[in-house]
This record gives sequence, structure tokens and C-alpha cells, in this order.
Amino acid sequence: MVIAREPQTHMAFPDAARLVSGDILVVYRAGQRHVDRTGRILLSRCRVPGNGPVFDEPELVCDTDLDDRDPSVVQLADGTVLLNFFRLDARRRSVRLAMTMSRDGGFSWTSPRDIDTPGFSTGLAVSDAVLELPSGELLMAAYGTPDNGFPGSFLLRSRDGGETWPKITRLAVSPTIVFEEPALSRLPDGRILAMLRSENGGTGSLHQTLSLDEGWTWSDPERLDLWGYPADLLVLQTGQIVMAYGYRQFPPGIRCCVADAAGLSWSIHRERILRHDGHDNGELGYPATVALGGGDLLTVYYFTGREGGQPYIAGTRFTVE
Repeated sequence: MVIAREPQTHMAFPDAARLVSGDILVVYRAGQRHVDRTGRILLSRCRVPGNGPVFDEPELVCDTDLDDRDPSVVQLADGTVLLNFFRLDARRRSVRLAMTMSRDGGFSWTSPRDIDTPGFSTGLAVSDAVLELPSGELLMAAYGTPDNGFPGSFLLRSRDGGETWPKITRLAVSPTIVFEEPALSRLPDGRILAMLRSENGGTGSLHQTLSLDEGWTWSDPERLDLWGYPADLLVLQTGQIVMAYGYRQFPPGIRCCVADAAGLSWSIHRERILRHDGHDNGELGYPATVALGGGDLLTVYYFTGREGGQPYIAGTRFTVE
């Protein structure tokens, strides 16, 4: 399905969240080109999923003086909706981690504000939503290069509902592989799973790492027999984990894989192709999955078809065994 498309607009990097009200929010970047200062954050809402689902016309969430990119959205236990993203300053070759909040289900938003990232003078970027722990603590996975150290993935922690993020710890760093665009999920047994992109310096294969102590320490990244990036994770009520990712080899498209949360055994034999009709220019991916109910799932992503043109926001509805 097509969620949002404009002929002269580059649309990319979506994320999705299902609210307690039942609404589905899809947020994404829109601009004139893949990288430029016209980048802004838009939101499309589906009020009743139904058979479509059908999304409303997009609304503007924020448009700052820089290139606003890669938004992610989540609703916390108290009903607050958090949207994190980063602002790219291409001239200075730096990024600024930013956040905005909504107290009314995403109909109105606070003015976006930057998040301090001491020790990272070129900034930190994000591509996944905030993870709320049972304690109320919030974790935000980010990636970048510290002033003294190798580039990789890091973790920010908040204890005041996202108002401040004073603690930055290491998630996955290697002298040979740049682990970036991390995605987080809390498993039913309390472990936290992070999935990592490894294209820069690596094979492009997905890597996973686990934390047994609420994100303070992590296992060594384990290479999976799955190629794609970046990943999105959704834990189902059945205990299964659905991981979706963009696939920029031939045939380009969107894929997903399912594993049991207990064993975390990802097998290429359980990989499913959601689409394989993408353009070979690489302008596709960055999926996010939400549960619609009744076993149905919706994965949203950005996509460029074989015919070319500007990328747009699309979705695939499916079920898993």
C-alpha cells in the first residue's frame, strides 16, 4: 500500500507506533533531495486500521533550520508520545540529536530541542525509537564517533521521562567494524536485544548483541546469516520476534525474519520477502512493524519502485506462522 507520496518530494526513513487509542502513527522525513536543508518531519495517522489501513493526509511535526532526519516514535506508559530524530548540519559535517513530545496522542507537539552529547563533538544520530524499561527508565540507542575512540553504537539513558539524558555508555564498538543504526527490544525474559548494521568495514550482515543488566553492559556482537540494514524489532504476544530490514542487493526490496525470543535462532530459511520490486539505486528500506490485531502485522518503509522517481512511504500487511 502507499501511505504517503508526492511526485516532487523525497520521502524516507519512516517509523511507526500503535497507540493505546488504536491509532497508528507513521512519521518520516520529507525534503527535496536525500540530503538537504529542506528536510522536515511529517506524520500520517490511521485512526481505524480496518482492512486498509487508510492514512490521513500528512501533518507537519517539525521543521528546523537544519536537515531534520530519521524520526522514530513511541508511546510511553503514561501516554506521552516521544519522537526522537537528528538534525544534520552538512556544512559542518555534524549532527544534533533532538526530541519533541506530545501529550495528546500526537495531535500537538512541543518545540523540538537538542539533546546534549558530551564527548561527541560531531554529535550522535539515531534510527530507532526510545525503549521504556519496567522501572520507567528510558534507553535511546544512537551511533557516532566519540572524541577519543572508535565510531560505533552507544546508549543514552533518561530517568525523568526524556527531559534529560545525562548518561552515555558504550553499546557496540570495534576497531575494524563500524556498528551503527542500532535497534532495541526488551525480550519477555528481561534481556535487551540490540540489532546492528555493519556495512561500514563489515560484510553488511546484521549483528546482534544482548544485555542482561538493563543495558549497562553488552555481549560481543554476533554476526547473523542475514544481510540487510537497518533492522527493526517487534516482540509479539506469542514470544516470537519479527525483524524487518531493507535489502539492497538483487533483487532489492524489503525482507523480514522471525525467531523465538528464548533461543534467538535467526535462520535464513525463515527469511520472508515482503517485496522484491525495488529500484537498484538503493533508495529503500528503514522499515518499522506494528501489530494490527488478529495476527496481522503492518511493516512500513520507504521505497523506490523499478520505474524510478522519488521514493515514497509504503507498507505491507502480512501474517507470520
